[in-house]
Amino acid sequence: MGALLIKYPDDTAVWLTMAIGGLFLLSGIISCISYFFVTRRDDTATVFDSDGRVIACNRPTFPIVGVGSVALGLLLVISPAMVINFLSYILGGILILGAINQMLNIIAAGRLGRITPALWISPVLVLIIGMIAIIKPMWIAGAPLVIIGWCLLLYGVTEVVNELKINAHRKKIERYMAKGRKLDIDDAVEIKDNATEIKDDAQ
Repeated sequence: MGALLIKYPDDTAVWLTMAIGGLFLLSGIISCISYFFVTRRDDTATVFDSDGRVIACNRPTFPIVGVGSVALGLLLVISPAMVINFLSYILGGILILGAINQMLNIIAAGRLGRITPALWISPVLVLIIGMIAIIKPMWIAGAPLVIIGWCLLLYGVTEVVNELKINAHRKKIERYMAKGRKLDIDDAVEIKDNATEIKDDAQ
C-alpha cells in the first residue's frame, strides 16, 4: 500500500475510496436484508399495558444506518473522485445517522425494561462530533478523518454491545411471556377438569 501511495498517490486514493464504498455497500445491503427477513417472521410479540399502549415489542427498528450505508457506498463506488473532497462531511452525516439509530434502539429498549443512563453517552458524543464535522469542520481541522474514524470505531463497538444486551433482555421477556402463556393454559385445563368433575358428581 505504501508503494502504491508513492507511485500512484492520486489513483490509490480513488481505489481506496472505491474499496471503502464497496464495504459500506455490502454492510448496508446485509443490514437491510436482515431487517426484512426479521420483519417477515410471524413470531413477533407485542405487550400492551392496561390502557392498550405498547410497552414492549420485539420488532426491530428500521435500519437507517443500513440505508445510509447503501447510498454512501453507491456514491463512493460511482463517483470516488468527487467524494474525496467531501469525505469529512459524508462521514459526519453517517455519524449523525448512526447516533440517531442508536438513540431509537435505546428508546425501544427502555420499553422492555429499565436501562442505565450510561448507554446515552456514546450516541450523544457521536452525534456531537458528527454535527461538528458538518457545521464547524475547522474545529477538528487538525485531524478530521482520524477523529471521525475513532468515533466510527466507538459507534461500532457500542452498537454491538448494546445489541447484545437488548437481545438478551428481549429473549428474557419472551421466555417470561411464554411461561405466562403456559401457566394460563395449565390453569384453563385445570378449571375445565374441575368443571367436568363437578358435572359428573351432579349426575
